[in-house]
Amino acid sequence: MPRWPARPGQCPTTTCRSRLPCPASSRRAGDQTAEANALNCLGGIAVRQDQFAQAAQSYQQALALSTTTGELGSQASAQYGLGAINDAQGRYAAANEHYLRALSLFREAGYQAGEALALAGLGTGSMRQGRYQRAAGYLRQVLPLSRQIGDRVSESYALAVLAGLELRQGRYQQASRHYHQVQTLAAEVGDRGGQASAHNGFGGIAAREGRYRQAAEHHRQAQALYQKIGDLAGQGVALNRLGNIAARQGRHQQAAEHYRQARALYHEIGVRSGEAEALNGFGPVLLATGQADDARTQHTIALDLASQISDKYEQARAHEGLGHAHQALDDRGQARLHWDQSLALFTALDVPDADRVAATLKENSSAAEAGQRSGSR
Repeated sequence: MPRWPARPGQCPTTTCRSRLPCPASSRRAGDQTAEANALNCLGGIAVRQDQFAQAAQSYQQALALSTTTGELGSQASAQYGLGAINDAQGRYAAANEHYLRALSLFREAGYQAGEALALAGLGTGSMRQGRYQRAAGYLRQVLPLSRQIGDRVSESYALAVLAGLELRQGRYQQASRHYHQVQTLAAEVGDRGGQASAHNGFGGIAAREGRYRQAAEHHRQAQALYQKIGDLAGQGVALNRLGNIAARQGRHQQAAEHYRQARALYHEIGVRSGEAEALNGFGPVLLATGQADDARTQHTIALDLASQISDKYEQARAHEGLGHAHQALDDRGQARLHWDQSLALFTALDVPDADRVAATLKENSSAAEAGQRSGSR
């Protein structure tokens, strides 16, 4: 989810820079515009602390006030904030509606920093729905805007999401180049969230290249940075990645603990995409330790969560995991059905995971044919 380019002691919205936002004092003074700005400030602070219910209440109040006064900047900030909340909780269609309204209002008001944020939000939501080309289009609009106004944090965020797209699609060299840019920009402005994002990216590349020790170190650094800024969703990302590495190294107990911690964090703040990712990681660990029925349960829950929010990538992972679980339970028909669905989703997303599932289907088809020939003799 896009984060506001706030500095210490400043309000994390594009329309207000008050040090002590106080809606009550503005209300007493009869200044509805100041009250709306203060409510937007409080909403932004609550979002940064993953307190989404409290944030939503502040933004709704700000939107009502600013609609009454006709103040475009406050309306836009409230719409953006509501989009960010829906985005974090997996309600991508609703998030996109709010982001589009924010984009229109920011443009009408002439707030280029806000325009960049709204475009970044649209890019993130599109990515999570598997619309990678559309996501890249939105994010590439952010870069010239943020550079024009000198907004290094928004530039860093857009580059990080673009790098994540490239990483998922197997373009590691391009992803690495963008993560290095993110690291440089984040260090220049003291953006620890951006630095953490870069570490998670470098860790993801290292893990895919089999450099697990380096990968784990990057994810641990990311987790420490996220802890310092109180970003629970970011901590969940790092924990999921550490779980993946431990699982690939056969350290099943440690992997399970990472996934449990990640799921608990995501469940606490209502981020269903991260929760589905943790469940899809935990499933293969259970399968590897002989708990096929429990693995099936984890992937089933993950599939339900991912389907609720139209997260195509995690749906594909859940189907792949269900295929393996059903195979272990000697239900080859269901296994193939799930692998077919996984392959279709991964192929539509144009990600390298499709090759893995295709190889699984081919291997199992060959084994079935061999078994039939053997039985007919």
